[in-house]
Amino acid sequence: MLRFIIILLLFSFQLNAQNTYKGMVVDANSLKVISGASLVSENQNYHTISDHKGRFSIDVGEVDSLRFMVRHLSYHPYSFYLKKNKQEIKIELKPLVVDLEHVNVSALAARKKKISTGTILIGVDEIESLPTQLGEIDVLKVLELQAGVIRTSELSSGINVRGGSGGHNSFLLDGQAIFNPNHLLGFMSTFNSDLLSQVSMDKDAYHPRLGGSLSSYIQVKNRIGSKDSIKTKLGIGLLSSRFMLEGPIKKSKSSFILGMRRSYFDLFTKSYNKIHEDKKEFSPLPEYNFSDIQFKIHTQINENSFLELNAFKSYDDLDLLSDKSKSLGTTWGNQFLNLHLRKYMSSRSQLSVNSGISHYAFDLEQKHHLRLKMESSVLRWNNSVDWSFKLNSKLNIDVGAFFDYSWYKNDNSEVEEDLVLNQYEESLNSIYSGVYVWSDVVLFQGLELGIGCRLNVFDTDKMIVKTSPRLQLKFIRKTWAMNLSYSKTHQFNHLISAYGINLPNDLWYPSSEKVPDEMADQLSLGFDFMQVEYLKLRTSVYYKKMKNQLDYVEGADLLFKDISEQILLSDGDAKGMEVEARYQKRRLTGNINYTLADTWRKNNLINQGERFHPSFDITHKLNLSFQYKLSPSLSFSAAWFYASGQSITFPAGAVLLQGFGNEKVTPRVVPLYGDRFNVRMSPSHRLDIGLKYVKNHHKGKSIYSFGIYNLYNRANPYFYYFDTEKTADNTIRILPKQKSLIPFLPSLNYTYEF
Repeated sequence: MLRFIIILLLFSFQLNAQNTYKGMVVDANSLKVISGASLVSENQNYHTISDHKGRFSIDVGEVDSLRFMVRHLSYHPYSFYLKKNKQEIKIELKPLVVDLEHVNVSALAARKKKISTGTILIGVDEIESLPTQLGEIDVLKVLELQAGVIRTSELSSGINVRGGSGGHNSFLLDGQAIFNPNHLLGFMSTFNSDLLSQVSMDKDAYHPRLGGSLSSYIQVKNRIGSKDSIKTKLGIGLLSSRFMLEGPIKKSKSSFILGMRRSYFDLFTKSYNKIHEDKKEFSPLPEYNFSDIQFKIHTQINENSFLELNAFKSYDDLDLLSDKSKSLGTTWGNQFLNLHLRKYMSSRSQLSVNSGISHYAFDLEQKHHLRLKMESSVLRWNNSVDWSFKLNSKLNIDVGAFFDYSWYKNDNSEVEEDLVLNQYEESLNSIYSGVYVWSDVVLFQGLELGIGCRLNVFDTDKMIVKTSPRLQLKFIRKTWAMNLSYSKTHQFNHLISAYGINLPNDLWYPSSEKVPDEMADQLSLGFDFMQVEYLKLRTSVYYKKMKNQLDYVEGADLLFKDISEQILLSDGDAKGMEVEARYQKRRLTGNINYTLADTWRKNNLINQGERFHPSFDITHKLNLSFQYKLSPSLSFSAAWFYASGQSITFPAGAVLLQGFGNEKVTPRVVPLYGDRFNVRMSPSHRLDIGLKYVKNHHKGKSIYSFGIYNLYNRANPYFYYFDTEKTADNTIRILPKQKSLIPFLPSLNYTYEF
């Protein structure tokens, strides 16, 4: 294997002929690279397209001067003369209009050029084309409609990707970690669509720059503000309102963009509760609100470098009030501050430096007969340096290093009056550092090899050193492409979930002597087909082998005992097939995809050592979505999904217990549990629709959005509980009953841009 790699590298170092010209295409304002830009000679004998890093290479004959035209959907055309002996060219394209719609087109163009079948690239227009929920546009709802992505319930804050748990995904906003990307217990995300430029999800073929998660990496990028004029957007919905402001700090050099959201559901419920508080048998409504703010400053230092400052803060507050003696309140929130420097050292080389601080915290307080207090937080300081350079037309190399320092704190207590009954407090810290290298080698036309490795060093009470090799082979033809990849991943931070679904009070816990890192080896094979421009077919199969997956001992206590002693380590595997068809022609845009998945776990202390399906195993998932433009200003959209039921644990039987020596004590039915995850829930399905109308004004435009969530009022299962009833012959029958949460729900939103 080593000899083969050396031969490939030596082969790639061949000298370029004198008639080979190379260069880079970048945005004239932001200096960000532009992929998919076409370069065509005046006589149309020579042409090429810039790659995902903005680079291009073209071979021409012996000419003294040759005129080329550069075109891209989102930029003004640009022409230049290719002069003899000038072999490094930098082309700066000016945007057509610096607004959201044109950025969206650019994102779609990039998506069409993406080759890896395990990567999903989504533009903002695709997010906005789907039905709104509670008047809000949500990027995570778009991800749920993609092949291989599962959400176990409507109010779960986690997603499951290719057999992984909810904690096996990394959410990155402008390169910075978001530990809990949800509002409203998972019904909405913290990402503000007014600021978005692009969203990507990597499910396989991971670049070694990405590490620390087993299943996927969701990267959300906010756009830069306008460098020409002040722009404002105001949105008002049934649940929340939002505000966006952008504009230049110094024209053509630096800009800012600010986005804010705030819900007002609590204003109505507080008024309602106050009016009815003196009524008998009154049950107060929950009081809930969320808010978030995002801010970016972008400044161009010189023609080859720029600097960005990104800030983010989200906050959720939920109070469940029973009466004056009973209450349950919880708050949670993310915040970060990040500095990003990018420098284009030449047309073939660029350097990126990132440094930032992320923080996530939640606290919960319950008052009943006892007072329960839970607090947890994680603080992370992360740094990275990435250097990318192109040696010649056949070899690209990326190298980098990273250093993260994290602090974890968990504090739980149970108090009766002034007496502390139970208490658990733990503070930990960790260092996660390493380096990576990656090379893209063009073996010959249409066949590319990507090979690299990530070295991971994780240190708490024990130093863990692991390597993560990555390999990708791409075979590209005019109407189809094949992608074969292998990835080994390690996860050193674990999401401890008490209830099998991700909630805000789940906590993060680092690897240690007692809790090793989780590991996964994934092999995937995918094909893209595009026989005609408006129809694209994609299919892929994958197999994933996993080790050290987290399960829990029987009767686990995650509040007042050492967490490392409550964990069981299971082995697992996942395999599946994903099929997708995308149609886009004239007024109609549609997508249909199907996922067939099979996920298993095995532990000698669970189910007598027999293999079992975890709770997030969903065998079948079908998604259909489309948008139809009824007119240039009016569009209709719909999205429907079907998912087979997840695995849950039902009791194998029950016994009737009554107090000894006291006949007045009411008998209690106590369940007896056997195997875990022994029953499947009912399937879930739902139809959402939306209608969007845009009206242009002299100095802006109005957008009216109407949506209906769960159009046919499907009662999808959230959980099951058991109830007893007496029969005619005076016996007791125990019946399982289903709890559903979100019924038919209309929404309305008004947005004004000026």
